[in-house]
Amino acid sequence: MNILGKADLVSIISKYKSVRIIPDTSLDSLIASSILLKTLREQGISAKVTLDAKVLIDERDTPAILINLPPLNQSQHVSISYRQDYSVAGFIASFLDDLYMIEWWDKVLSIIAAFYRDLYVFKEGKFKGLEDKILRELINDRRLEEATIPRAWGIKRLGIVESIKRTLIPFLPGFTGNSEKIQELASRIFKKNPEQIRNLDKLDEEMLSQLLEFLNNIAKTLGMTIEDFTNKLLGDFIIPSEVFNGLEIQLSEAMGSLLVFNSLYRDSPIYMLEISLDMSVIPVILSIYESSIDEAASMLGIIIPEWLAKKNTYIDVEEYFKRPGIVIDILNSLNALPAKKPVAILYNGQKITELRELLRVGIKPEEAYTLCDEVQLCVVK
Repeated sequence: MNILGKADLVSIISKYKSVRIIPDTSLDSLIASSILLKTLREQGISAKVTLDAKVLIDERDTPAILINLPPLNQSQHVSISYRQDYSVAGFIASFLDDLYMIEWWDKVLSIIAAFYRDLYVFKEGKFKGLEDKILRELINDRRLEEATIPRAWGIKRLGIVESIKRTLIPFLPGFTGNSEKIQELASRIFKKNPEQIRNLDKLDEEMLSQLLEFLNNIAKTLGMTIEDFTNKLLGDFIIPSEVFNGLEIQLSEAMGSLLVFNSLYRDSPIYMLEISLDMSVIPVILSIYESSIDEAASMLGIIIPEWLAKKNTYIDVEEYFKRPGIVIDILNSLNALPAKKPVAILYNGQKITELRELLRVGIKPEEAYTLCDEVQLCVVK
């Protein structure tokens, strides 16, 4: 049952009274698992999530839904994997909405997962796959609004310079963490103080022209085409304040807050599983992110380019992060993941990586599952 299909999920949900869900620790997988956990419980199905992949070896005959993890027992394990044109969270949200009807918040979370997977096509103004239908519904129901702003984290509060400085996905080598360089470029191009640029008027042709010139300069520095670059940095959506208890949420920044939080603490992925069950979790995570992001961006803005130049065996994040997830995701966004070795950071004197990295570099599933602890952290020799 490892071939992705709605029939497989329906079968395991209807056949068994108790279901185990085991995701990897990517943002997409954690969001998908949280949505699935809540919805199954609401339908009276006993469901639980564990990150301990070793149970697939010890209890391989127990039915399980695996999220971005390969199965060990084809007859008992349904494995759902990312398929290039839609996220796993998008698939789960679409499937469950057809089957049971899910809440608007879960649909918003699936859009965040689609941003994480870089599935928004700015030129076309749409997502590549299932998420686009979900997006249109959320906009029609006024749960989301399209925002004419760059996908820079916190731009409506901070302005273009500080928001680009703290944006880790997309990571902009030489610019991320470097407000002076961004300020210098922005001041040269924009005729007003760039810190005042928070919202963009679609009818203001001069402002749009300046923005494109600004982005084109960054793209040239990074060796990217303007089309590829704008596709990564333009096109965002807002949860209006009247929808979310007075808090306006920029979806790209919500994604960023989840990515940062997911790496700050050893057990962060466990707490991430609450984001569907309890909407109040996201403001807490946003607050933790706000207190951490500037230092994190400044550090990574130096460390990542240094590692890209030298390709050392590990990335020294000075134990600021307890997990390597955000580093893995940054390198993935840069198409810079090493082909034959997992991305590792140094923590407590050991090089550690995540289970998903062992699987990416070709370590066989059963061996990889034995090499990692109960929260999918693995020591690299």
